Amino acid sequence: MLRVNEDCYAVGVTSRIIASELASLQSAKSRRKNAANKASIVLIDRTLDLVGPAGHHGETLADKVISLLPRLPGHSSDVAVNMADLCSKGSQYSQDVVMPGCLAHPRDGFAHSLLNTMITSKQKECLMDINRHLVEAASEEGLPLQLTGRIGRINADTLEGHLKLFKGNRQAFTNHSGLLQIAMATIKTLKHDRYTMMEKLHSIEKMIMLNSGDQDCPSTLSQIKQFMDTENNYDLEDVMLLLVFVYSLEGGDCHEDEDEEREIQKALVQAILAKRELSDNIIYLVGYQPTEDTVRRGIQKFFQKLASLGQTRSHLKQFRSVFESQGFQGGHKSIFKQIIDDIFNPAKPDLMDIEYKSSGLKDLLKSGFGMFMKVSKPRPSDHPLLILYVVGGITCSEVRLIREAVSSYKPNTQVIIGSTSVLKPTDIIHRAFAQDNLFPDEL
Repeated sequence: MLRVNEDCYAVGVTSRIIASELASLQSAKSRRKNAANKASIVLIDRTLDLVGPAGHHGETLADKVISLLPRLPGHSSDVAVNMADLCSKGSQYSQDVVMPGCLAHPRDGFAHSLLNTMITSKQKECLMDINRHLVEAASEEGLPLQLTGRIGRINADTLEGHLKLFKGNRQAFTNHSGLLQIAMATIKTLKHDRYTMMEKLHSIEKMIMLNSGDQDCPSTLSQIKQFMDTENNYDLEDVMLLLVFVYSLEGGDCHEDEDEEREIQKALVQAILAKRELSDNIIYLVGYQPTEDTVRRGIQKFFQKLASLGQTRSHLKQFRSVFESQGFQGGHKSIFKQIIDDIFNPAKPDLMDIEYKSSGLKDLLKSGFGMFMKVSKPRPSDHPLLILYVVGGITCSEVRLIREAVSSYKPNTQVIIGSTSVLKPTDIIHRAFAQDNLFPDEL
């Protein structure tokens, strides 16, 4: 437990409610009275910017692993890794019999360092680091290591060749269990059936962002429709995620062409009716025994929620847009990057969208009457500890982005990043469109 006296800030409607409750919580008030250290906590609504988690850019290897591998049962931030390939001959992976591998190994220094590299470094650097650790581990155990291939060029086959050396060797497996689980997760990801489609979706998202700043280019919705017409191996949720990506990026501007919306709705209805098997998220929208009428109503409801997602920043002043125009091209400027920039800006601009929640009369006077008195308004950077907490999940790429943004200012402030879970793209479809938000099964 962090025994601190914290100032509470909020960005977004849901975060405002949570921050108000936290500021007035009686147990928190008692803790603050006895705390010697001060801190700031900034709560941020996930729905304000869904471009990152809905996208398939996978700037970090950790994001790709989390996106493609199944969840570790009972966890919201880790994956289940099938380790049967390293077990003795005849072993088969079963959740009821053998525990799967995972990514998090806090008591294993090497594995912990590797996981940190997977989150904060580029994929090529991660693969080289994992391979180096495998080679060192094999040498340490006296395994028959053969170094082949080009130096500096590491792929799934290279890692798999080194990993197989540990097969059936119980002592070596035990000594390097965390490393082997992370290496296996990497191999399973790079060889996953969906890996190529993930790269293709990233290319489409990149093209959408580039073309969004050019009025002479096709509209974003027409580009998604073209993808549906020309690609045969996509999942229905791929199209839905592209739509979430676009609506969150462009806000209300995407809702202007109703004819294009109707065309995509019609194409989605036909695609769902043609599918023999539907995912749980699609079933939630259209029912277990979908008819043309139920599917059409489900897709209309989906687009109504899409329009609402496009308006989540409409009440903001500073952070109203996450679309960044770069000449004739466009790009995504994460709301987290914008928040960090404003918090640590040496000019100390007014933080109009970062709302301070007072916990007592003294704080209320300080924040409310600052315009009449010679009292500076509180800022999240006032204290040596700043906690950024994203309500609704965060991606590893966003953790890396925040880390780099904070480092660029070299503040005398320690920043801790927290969230309800580590997100994969399909989580967005489930949480925003395929669960009862009054009684959610996931937060």
